[in-house]
Order: sequence, then C-alpha cells, then structure tokens
Amino acid sequence: MSSEPLSLLRQVRRDRLIDAAEHVFQQNGFRGASMEAIARVAGVSKVTLYRYFPDKEAAFVAVARRLIERLTTLFDAALDAEGDVISRVSGALIAKHRAVFTTVRRFPEAGDLFAAKGRLVDDLFNELEARMAARIGAVLRTAGIADADDLAHLLCAAAIGVANAADDTRLERDLRMLISRLLAPDMPRASPAGDQNRIVASAP
Repeated sequence: MSSEPLSLLRQVRRDRLIDAAEHVFQQNGFRGASMEAIARVAGVSKVTLYRYFPDKEAAFVAVARRLIERLTTLFDAALDAEGDVISRVSGALIAKHRAVFTTVRRFPEAGDLFAAKGRLVDDLFNELEARMAARIGAVLRTAGIADADDLAHLLCAAAIGVANAADDTRLERDLRMLISRLLAPDMPRASPAGDQNRIVASAP
C-alpha cells in the first residue's frame, strides 16, 4: 500500500486532535487541561493521542503553530487587499487581533493561556510580530512615509496595547482610530487641483 494515503489520514487525524486540544485549552486553560480530556474530546484513546503528542506541552505548541498560520493568512489577505494604506493596515491588524480575541482572549482562562504562551511559544509569536511589522513597514515605505520601519513597530506595539484593553464591542473602532491617528499626519498629500491651477495661472 502506498504511504501517501496513510500520511493524509494521519494529517486529518492530527488536525482533529489539534481541534480537540484547542477546545480543551480554551475551556480549561493550560493548567486545567489534560491529555485525558483532549483524547476524550477527540474521541480517541490516550495511546493514540500520545502517538502524535508526547505531552500537553507538545499539544499546546501544535495549537499555537496553527493559530500563527491562521493569523498570518488573515493578516496577509487584509494587507494585500485593495484600498488606501490606512484602511489596509487597519484591516490587517484588526483581522489579527479579532482572531486572537475569538480564539483566546474571550475565554475565562485567557490569562493562563497567555502565561503558557510566554513559557512555551513566545519565540514563535515574536517571529510573527517581527514579520508583520516588516510587512507593514514595506507598505508604508512604498507609500513614501518616512521612518516606515520604526512607525510600523510602533503601530504593532500600540495595537497590542489597545487589543489588551478593549472588549469585543470596542476592538475594531479603537484600532481604526489608533492607526488613523498615527498614520494620517505622515501620509503624503497630493497638491489639490486648484492649487496646481493657480500655480500654472500665475506663471509668466
């Protein structure tokens, strides 16, 4: 038998186990989660679960990696969409932080999950933040904004602060206001047609 169908089957089963682990972590936090609970939610034996993940730390890392993939996809789609720079950057950071809210922040054990993130996968999320800041910096630089990379890092850091403080009803509005206030003063402005006409009319 070819190994390809088996590999596909293992990937499907692994995805199902990650789904179960995400649910258990969301409901119970990291400290309250157990491999037994993950296996029960997934509908598999603990022996099967241990074939994929040796402990709940490994399961947590797998959940985190999949979340990073999800955040990257959402962020890139919004940043690459049509529109002006402010709307694209706003859309990208809103998409990222709304997904974090939906996946982690809205659950009672969010604090415990963020603490586990700091212990187990902080380096992965630091890489994600650096990548997102670099992408925003490239967009700002293309738009002719000075100090684009520094401004991009400031935007990303400030957006995290806003997301930490905002609830679901204010998240999008507060992020849009933040990004607009930070970017609007530095956006290049084309000379109005009327000004250009006056220059032409006043020429000798």
